[in-house]
Amino acid sequence: MTNSNRKDCKFMNLIVGARDLVIAKQTADSSTALTYETVEEVEGLVSVSIKDNSGEQKPYHADDVEKGRLSSQAKMGITIELLAGAKATIAKFYGHTVNSTDGTVSKKDGDAPPYFAIGFKAATSTIAGGDDGVWFKKCIATKRSNEMEYKTKEGENVTIQTVKLEFEAIPTIKDSEYMILANSKDTGMSTKWETWFDTVPGATS
Repeated sequence: MTNSNRKDCKFMNLIVGARDLVIAKQTADSSTALTYETVEEVEGLVSVSIKDNSGEQKPYHADDVEKGRLSSQAKMGITIELLAGAKATIAKFYGHTVNSTDGTVSKKDGDAPPYFAIGFKAATSTIAGGDDGVWFKKCIATKRSNEMEYKTKEGENVTIQTVKLEFEAIPTIKDSEYMILANSKDTGMSTKWETWFDTVPGATS
């Protein structure tokens, strides 16, 4: 590669952070409707890990040659790490009951996790590059409840305790979308960015 073809990293839009996690409980997903409850902000985002769990494409053959490949339904594995204090928000993901009077969380054997849309911003290294935005439109918790490890204080060594939540994101019935990516500097986003996380993209109401 010649120097003239090499891209200097200072021109790249490097991702350096994650913040402003939002969620919206899905209330309907059909061929005609895609609706959610009001978008809520979630404090304490530490990290988001995304993995494609869709599986490999399956080739099919005819006339002694490969004619094409078939893909299974898209499935994205998402692990969200939060500060452990957000117990009421964590309970919502799993369908647990939060007592409005005293704030206690009740976990029952029959609790079923609802679907949520999940969005967040990814900070970048340059102002000129803008910020990235990510929406997953239909996510569901993959376990019965969250896993948690409580760690004792060891003298002056104090561990800030976090909890990791595992989800699977799948396409919606309404528009088959499962993940939306944007950047605040994208064409047409200059007038949309400030409100882009106020509603889930593609919601019908």
